[in-house]
Amino acid sequence: MKNRVITISREFGSGGRTIGKKVAEKLEIPCYDAKIIQEMVKETGFAPDYVKEAGEYAPGGFLSNAFSNRMFGPTNEDILWEYQYKIIKQLAEKEPCVIVGRCADYILRNRPHCMRIFLHAPAEYRVKRIMRTENLSHDAALTKAIQMNRKRSDNYHYYTHQPWGLSRNYHLTLDTSLGDDFVLDSICEGLKHIQ
Repeated sequence: MKNRVITISREFGSGGRTIGKKVAEKLEIPCYDAKIIQEMVKETGFAPDYVKEAGEYAPGGFLSNAFSNRMFGPTNEDILWEYQYKIIKQLAEKEPCVIVGRCADYILRNRPHCMRIFLHAPAEYRVKRIMRTENLSHDAALTKAIQMNRKRSDNYHYYTHQPWGLSRNYHLTLDTSLGDDFVLDSICEGLKHIQ
């Protein structure tokens, strides 16, 4: 296999992390998700929980940005973005792999042999999955899905100046409610055509 990389962006509750791991297992390549956080912790010295939260979500709203310390230099979030960018580039150069989230599709947008995927699902499918995996009520799962997707969208737009989930930014957008096997087979078949 050439040094091919698969990036997986996903709606919260669509099962994107699970699909990413299954694709990696099938292709016998590493799947990077938490590993990126570990590398960022090692390189920055920030606490793991902070890196996990701040590294995936945009800095606060308008007032937070208007009164931030950017006039005095980069914020912690900016520093995390730079490390995340560097680590994702290094992982893609090192070996074939699957990278879940973290704006990897944007970071690797000009890299040859990189397949960019966006996974989504109908709201009710995502809510039921969140209820099952996180033991939440219907209303709590729905609220969490809305909040998490808003945070992901804001973060993506903040750092890439692109709309999150826009189909033309990806090779494939797949509805995970069609089943893991279908999504997995579609990704593996599509990868054969990536130049």
